[in-house]
Amino acid sequence: MTRSTRWLLAVIAVVAVLAVVAVAIALTTGEDELDPGTPEGAVQAYLRAVADRDAEAAYAWFSSDLQDRCRISNVRDALQYGPEDFRAQLNEVVPRDGTVDVFVEITQRYQGDLLGNSSSFSQVFSLTEEDGAWRFVDASWPVYCPPEPVK
Repeated sequence: MTRSTRWLLAVIAVVAVLAVVAVAIALTTGEDELDPGTPEGAVQAYLRAVADRDAEAAYAWFSSDLQDRCRISNVRDALQYGPEDFRAQLNEVVPRDGTVDVFVEITQRYQGDLLGNSSSFSQVFSLTEEDGAWRFVDASWPVYCPPEPVK
């Protein structure tokens, strides 16, 4: 075996070890558990309900005003046909007049894509405090509900 062949084998071995370590870290890294009594914790709980395709749990995070204009069937439909694989990363929490905006980066992986292609986008979740809990003011990804009727 020549010196260049040994060098190449050593480089391949190091790359293989690094790849195994990276996969192990990715598989063992858990998400932080946020307090559901905070706006960011409410968003986390909502997104877990979305991931579990639990329409009732997701709908429970809607404010009473939003529930008045958005039916549970809208949520069921969105979750039935919605994303199968996504990750969310908290970016920023911004208090506004009477509401709090929670900025999240969402990365979706496409169904049946063996190459692991994905797309990312920013999503803002607006919440208000209602009866001591944080509730969504607007229908939020991946749910669509009709806007408020014009008065």
